[in-house]
Amino acid sequence: MEYSTKDPVSTSDANPSLSLEQKIRVKELARLISPAHPHTLVHYGADMQDKLARLADNMLNQVRSHQAEEQIGAILHALLDKLREINPDELLTPQRGFIARLFGGSSAKVKQKLLVRCQRTNHEMERMADTLERLRHQMLRDTTMLDVLYAKNREYFNELNVYIAAAREKLEEVREHMIPILRETAEKSGNDPLQIQKLMDMERFADRLEQKLQDLLISQTIALQTAPQIRLIQENHGILMEKIHSSVLSTIPLWKSQMVILLSLLRQQDALLVQRQTSQAVGEALKRNTEVLQKNARKTFDEQERTTAELSAFKETQEELMAVLEETLHIQQEGSEKRRRIEQELGHIEQRTGDKSKHTSHII
Repeated sequence: MEYSTKDPVSTSDANPSLSLEQKIRVKELARLISPAHPHTLVHYGADMQDKLARLADNMLNQVRSHQAEEQIGAILHALLDKLREINPDELLTPQRGFIARLFGGSSAKVKQKLLVRCQRTNHEMERMADTLERLRHQMLRDTTMLDVLYAKNREYFNELNVYIAAAREKLEEVREHMIPILRETAEKSGNDPLQIQKLMDMERFADRLEQKLQDLLISQTIALQTAPQIRLIQENHGILMEKIHSSVLSTIPLWKSQMVILLSLLRQQDALLVQRQTSQAVGEALKRNTEVLQKNARKTFDEQERTTAELSAFKETQEELMAVLEETLHIQQEGSEKRRRIEQELGHIEQRTGDKSKHTSHII
């Protein structure tokens, strides 16, 4: 039988929420409530109230003794702090100075210290994972124990339904049948003190029974409120166990794989840096070679220009020299011609002179 917030009515036949067995017990309990023995009201339903009190104590002790939620919360916070210690963005951007500021030293030292740091963090996270797994098993046992408490609480709640139904039935009988009969008897007896005392005793009994009924209703309300509290605790346990399961089986392995990827990216970054430096060196060498080639080309061009100028000067000099030689040759030819003419003239003069001398000597 599940929890029901319906109040038990005056008769068991009018209360369909009760089973046949419970209706029989209602009749039995109602017969045990006797105005002739009013002291029995003290113990009526007291055993159920005691069981509910012990159940509440067990729940309180359970919460106080384990405190698994606080431990899990602390471990999850510590786990989160560990995950925040290594920021992939900062590790992959050494120009921001994080690695140098954190570790210091050469690139090889930084890598080694980073590896040691990751291994240490990995060991700490595995230790946290073991603790979380142990707490998860503890919470699983607590959840099973809470199922037992929930079942007992439901049992006590249903039992209180029977006690309340019997008390209501008896109270209805006393107020609607027994008290009116006693009042009528007292009136007919001319207010006989004995009959009046019986009427007053019955009215006080009805008041005490009504008070007992209110106490039982309060206990039933407590049992009704305890049920969702137990389920809420179990739900919180379930959420925490799922979080632990996710952390142990998903988050931590994912973090490990991401750290492997991160270290690989760091190595790739170093390789890319070396490649970039090599490319820069090759580029600078090519640039220097180009500059040298340009300078050599300029020098060669200048040399060609100078050679061309020298050839032009040589040509001019050669032409001038040839002109001088031609002029000299011409002058020499003219001089030779003049000498021949002079020689011829001298020859003619000498001949004429000789002829004249011969003529003179004949004359003499």
